[in-house]
Amino acid sequence: MFVQKISGLLWVSVLLFGSAQARSSMDHDLPTRNIAGISVVNTTIVQAAEGFALDHSSNAVYKHVMRSWLYGVLMLDANKTLSRSVDREIHAVATLLHDLGWDKTEN
Repeated sequence: MFVQKISGLLWVSVLLFGSAQARSSMDHDLPTRNIAGISVVNTTIVQAAEGFALDHSSNAVYKHVMRSWLYGVLMLDANKTLSRSVDREIHAVATLLHDLGWDKTEN
């Protein structure tokens, strides 16, 4: 069941981000919100990934992935080359879901 959830989320990501290279220059048009004074992407898929991480992670792991995401955003903001070439949504989803191997919820 867990694998099916991840598989479904990955398919949605592929469908939504199929044109990520073309969209990366338009990231400034995406909705944002502030977390700890850092402006992050706030799209439906990012919200879903954050909710999924919260539901399937321990408190410590969830805080870790949130810190990882925020730190990554700070690095992107500090480097113009990276900022222009990295899709903020893909970065957010990948960072938020990178530790799902630690998930201990029942299938």
